[in-house]
Amino acid sequence: MAMFWSGLIHNLWQILIFTLLIGIFWEIGEYFYGIYKLKTAGTNKYMTETRDTLEDLFFDILGAVSLLVLL
Repeated sequence: MAMFWSGLIHNLWQILIFTLLIGIFWEIGEYFYGIYKLKTAGTNKYMTETRDTLEDLFFDILGAVSLLVLL
């Protein structure tokens, strides 16, 4: 995503922000998809995996910063 945004936007902070926003929306989608899958399986329990979410967002930002350093 950072590579995509860097082709459209030349402000480094905006690239980081848009990359993080895409990651956040992705994680929200994963959460709701997990709820949907478990409800269709006939259970009401859904455990959020906070560690997975935080790792995903951390690596989104790490990848964006790495690209910006290379630019």
